[in-house]
Amino acid sequence: MIKPQEIKLYGDIGTWKNNGETFSDKLAEIEKTGCRELTIRMHCYGGSVFEGNVMLNALQRSKMKIKIIIDGIAASMASVLLIAADEVEIAENGFIMIHTPSGFTQGNAKAHEQATKLLYDLEGNFSKQYANKSGLSIDQVKAQWFDGNDHWLNADDAVKYRLATRKIPALSKAVESLDKEAVLTMNIKSVYNRYTAILTNQNENEMKKELIEFFKLEGVTEESPDSEVMQLLKDKFAELEQQVSQGNAEGETAKASTINTMLDNAQREGKITAELRSTYEMVGKTTGIDALSSILSGIVKRPSIASMIKNEVKGQVNSDLQPKNKKDWTLEDYRMYAPKELRDNNKLYDQLIEKQYGKD
Repeated sequence: MIKPQEIKLYGDIGTWKNNGETFSDKLAEIEKTGCRELTIRMHCYGGSVFEGNVMLNALQRSKMKIKIIIDGIAASMASVLLIAADEVEIAENGFIMIHTPSGFTQGNAKAHEQATKLLYDLEGNFSKQYANKSGLSIDQVKAQWFDGNDHWLNADDAVKYRLATRKIPALSKAVESLDKEAVLTMNIKSVYNRYTAILTNQNENEMKKELIEFFKLEGVTEESPDSEVMQLLKDKFAELEQQVSQGNAEGETAKASTINTMLDNAQREGKITAELRSTYEMVGKTTGIDALSSILSGIVKRPSIASMIKNEVKGQVNSDLQPKNKKDWTLEDYRMYAPKELRDNNKLYDQLIEKQYGKD
């Protein structure tokens, strides 16, 4: 089963990421995943009524259950979007602001006439939807909220007029002093910015808390000054760097000791000479112990040139190097360890040739 998803609608309506097309596409994308419940966290001071109307239509078309949580404010066009939600929660210190739809146009008189007609049509449509949601009549909505002024509803008002299902605990108590009377003296952007500062600080505190818990920083909390937390983080990283450096040094020492032992054994077994030792040592340091071990294991012990010359003169092999069972010697064994015997014994030579290559 697909888990419920959550997105944020922060900022203003009409920006490159909060426009009608982007919002509609995002809803459709989420719905295609099979998601049945979507939560939209809202802190929005409104914006373009035309882009907002596209967003409203997208919400009303959606087959998902839509829940909106007002973290800060839902002002102007953002308040209209609440109408399309199945459920609305508002922070106990949050606000909704409703006023008459407005817009900007550019062009000739006909363009302005068309925009005016559209705004009146939107006002009529919004009035009807606010009425259905709140239980007020259309005339009451127009008289109470569409008189040209800004009308701020606190959490209790939002629940009273059924624009919110319930109020929930605030994300931060830092804006409790911002009451309805104080809001009336401020413009929309000022109220929005007041909450934005708190919500941003709240997010930063949550991140700070995660850092403190992850790195096990002692003596600080998410409420501590950033400078104190940063200093402890620097100290922690310095400690970790020291541990890594010490571990690397110990690892290099152990690696050098292992390489030295491997080369001692290889030299003792006659696999490498003292002259070549430094070369193999460099191989071990650059490619690693496993690679050096593989190389050394593949080296076959060979008699020295001096030993071979000595054997040639004496006509015999070095008993330490020759294969133990002479009756199993091959042609190559005789060539390596007893070449004189092979040359002097034609019958033996013919037998070995026949054994190795056949009668032909």
